[in-house]
Amino acid sequence: MKTDKNTLADAAELRRLAEERLREKRKSQRSEVGGLPAITLAKAGQRTEEETQRLFHELQVHQIELEMQNEELRQSRAEVEAGLERYTDLYDFAPVGYFTLDRNGAISQVNLTGVRLLGVERARLVNRRFGLFVSDDSRPAFAGFLQKVFESQEKGTCEVALLKEGNHPLCVRIEATVSEDGQECRAVVADITERKRAEATLRENQAKYQELFELGQEAVFLIDNEQGRLLEANAGAVEMYGFTRAELLGMRNTDLSAEPEDTEKVTRGTPSGSVVVPLRYHRRKDGSVFPVEITGRFFVWQDRPVHVAAIRDITARKRAEAALLESRNALRTMVETSPLAIIVTDSQGIVTLWNAAAERIFGWSADETLGKPNPIIQSDKAEEVKRMRSEMLHGKTFVGYETERLRKDGARIAVNFSATALRDAQSTVTGILAIVADITERKRLEREKAALEAQLRQQQRLEAIGTLASGVAHEINNPIAGIMNYAQLIADKVEPKSQTAEYAGEILQETERVATIVRNLLQFARQEKQAHSPTRLADLVEQTLSLLQAILRHDQITLTVDVPADLPPLKCRSQQLEQVLMNLLTNARDALNAKYPGYHPGKTLAVRCQTFEQEGRRWLRVTVADQGTGIPAEIQARIFDPFFTTKPRDKGTGLGLSISHGIVQDHHGRLHFETVPGQGTQFHLDLPVEQE
Repeated sequence: MKTDKNTLADAAELRRLAEERLREKRKSQRSEVGGLPAITLAKAGQRTEEETQRLFHELQVHQIELEMQNEELRQSRAEVEAGLERYTDLYDFAPVGYFTLDRNGAISQVNLTGVRLLGVERARLVNRRFGLFVSDDSRPAFAGFLQKVFESQEKGTCEVALLKEGNHPLCVRIEATVSEDGQECRAVVADITERKRAEATLRENQAKYQELFELGQEAVFLIDNEQGRLLEANAGAVEMYGFTRAELLGMRNTDLSAEPEDTEKVTRGTPSGSVVVPLRYHRRKDGSVFPVEITGRFFVWQDRPVHVAAIRDITARKRAEAALLESRNALRTMVETSPLAIIVTDSQGIVTLWNAAAERIFGWSADETLGKPNPIIQSDKAEEVKRMRSEMLHGKTFVGYETERLRKDGARIAVNFSATALRDAQSTVTGILAIVADITERKRLEREKAALEAQLRQQQRLEAIGTLASGVAHEINNPIAGIMNYAQLIADKVEPKSQTAEYAGEILQETERVATIVRNLLQFARQEKQAHSPTRLADLVEQTLSLLQAILRHDQITLTVDVPADLPPLKCRSQQLEQVLMNLLTNARDALNAKYPGYHPGKTLAVRCQTFEQEGRRWLRVTVADQGTGIPAEIQARIFDPFFTTKPRDKGTGLGLSISHGIVQDHHGRLHFETVPGQGTQFHLDLPVEQE
């Protein structure tokens, strides 16, 4: 029998250690008793003392060897028990189930994880067939798998579904190895339910992504960053570029670009993240070039940098943008060349558009108005504008609305405007559009036309009065002439200083006054176009007052007249100036009657004439002053407007001052006034002595 060298070496080492321990023991005993004890043997005569000592030594060494071997055995046993405990813990609490099965699939051993997988106590699992816990659908596959493992004696794997009481089936992966005697197999069972679910979800998502990839209207490519190779292309790419999928997958992204250098720069210059290229030009298979918008997402796939590029054909959008730009340019041209002021304000009343016509009409430049409140709205129109804005916000549109607006120089101009609210796609009001026409000139022409029409009507009335007066004059003049003749005959027949002569003189004086009134009435109503002729201002005032003195006396108005005799003659149309004085005196009378219905010391009316010089020219001024109601400040600017009147409908037409103003202008003069509301008014009629 061949002796193992390691065993002999271990025995020699053990003997050496035993002898060392014996020597240490003897030293300890000598130190305790002062020397070795005598050895006494019953049969000392049988062996020599030396032999006896050697034998005793061998026995002691052997005893120590046995003790050391026992100690090693105890340590080995403790280590084995500790290892077994650790192995048991590892076995029971392993993350997978461990099963030992016989050829029929009966369970002989199982760890705690396997118990949890099957949901049955360990004691109840022993000797039960594993196949009972396999689902009906997986049972044939498991039986075939177990048979193959035992027959082939090789490791095998399979995936089956396990039935667990009260729970959904578990998907498990079984890996089995047959024991050396071929009667048992050890199976490792891992729960792969979550992995199966994840795989199913992944497959579902992949199917969805593939569907989105294919069904998208955009061309979508998966592109290798380093070479620019097209790794994948969807149906949209095939349709957009005209290549087959196989042709596309053999190309680089620069092959599709009409700007290959820019394409390569973007591909290599963006290692990660996203990029949007709003405009590039690509080329189809037929050579046509078209604009595209590219959205790219860069990432690492299968250990290489790639990106997904979604490419949208924006040909239609570019055409629409071009059409929109053309339309905007046309609209901008129309706005800027429009003769009408076009003004847009936002919902807060801030100006956002102010065209050239607005600059011309109102005087403010666009730089002075943009971003600021609309400057053309005067303070007394603020409520009107607020009301109109509120109505427009509720859907009303104003067309042809006439009002007044303010110019930069402070003047008010008449305007006609149309306005409407601007709304966005959600019908939210974003601003107000106003188109404004300056109708100041039109209004002036309308006033002039109205004044001319009024003059025509007045002339027609005066013509009728003149015709009537002519007839009446003939009828009156004859009796008056008779009365005057008879009064003269009476005066000639009686004593000059008699009472009868006095009566006859009174009759002659009164009939002469009546005749004068009739002549003045005829002259005032005469319709023919009168030429400019020299006229004494005193005669003109006297003739006008002759028609009004009786009325003024009836109204208890005190009249004062101051007309110097040395005034220079005036070259004019006396009939028209009589009409002007008649109008001024009538208005003064009405103002006094309005303030003082009866007699009052302050109910006075004054007519004054004087000369003055201005800019080297001589002027005559006739002033008609009253102490009546005065003219309120709010209407002073309008008193010369046609048809403007503060009198009742039956007492005035609003044409008197307008016509008078026109007559004075025809004489190259000025008609103006001074007034203090509540205290009185003075109208000044200024006429140049020498007409141009």
